[in-house]
Amino acid sequence: MAASRIQRWALTLAAYEYTIVYKEGSLNGNADGLSRLPLKTNIEKTPTPGDTILLMEHLATTAVDAKQIQKWTRKDTILSMVLRYILNWMAVKMSHCQESRKLPAEAPLHPWEYPNHPWSRIHIDFAGPFMNKSFLIMVDAYSKWIDIHVMNSTTSEATIAKLQQTFATHGLCDLIISDNGAAFTSKEFADYVKLNGIEHRTSAPWHPASNGCAERAVQSFKEGMKKIKEGTIQEKLNRFLFNYRITPQTTTGLAPSELLMKGNSSHV
Repeated sequence: MAASRIQRWALTLAAYEYTIVYKEGSLNGNADGLSRLPLKTNIEKTPTPGDTILLMEHLATTAVDAKQIQKWTRKDTILSMVLRYILNWMAVKMSHCQESRKLPAEAPLHPWEYPNHPWSRIHIDFAGPFMNKSFLIMVDAYSKWIDIHVMNSTTSEATIAKLQQTFATHGLCDLIISDNGAAFTSKEFADYVKLNGIEHRTSAPWHPASNGCAERAVQSFKEGMKKIKEGTIQEKLNRFLFNYRITPQTTTGLAPSELLMKGNSSHV
């Protein structure tokens, strides 16, 4: 017993009385029962959830992951060419599809109903920064009368102050239409209109056409202000408002001053 391992076994087994019996490997089931004497199993049996979970846990760590495949694919000359071919083909195909596809049908616009009396529904919006200033635009849907205020800030508090200034002249309206800007959707603004018995509606997000009255007023305001070359911003604004209010509108056939004030302010 020259081998040290066999000597250790002999020392360990010296405390016991035993008899060594030879057994053929095909009959020796004690050594490796799982491989030498397999049990008969039903192949069609579905694995239990416990076995499946245990298998998934053992297979959680793989030799190669997706990031390694991506990294080495880009380094490989052939595979990188295949990758560029596929990406370019997809880009060309998508561009052709977008160019040849039919445009989705646009939903017909439902115009606002024409109010029964002046200052019933007003549309409001901010214009700017324009000429380094911000402006609050207010349009009466009935007469197309415009009120414009120069704004030092566009907060809810500042917006409410300008509304109060206009309402002190023309009275409270029934309905305000605005976009979803922060100044119009704040709790402070909601409390103000509720306190004064005014209904407030917002236009559809990303769809400014639903507040088209204010959008057109903003466009007319910017175009008109650019045509006035002399004077301060307030002087230009006063001049624009005067000219706009006495000019007949294509939609009504009358000047805003005639419809709102029942007279022609050009003689004032």
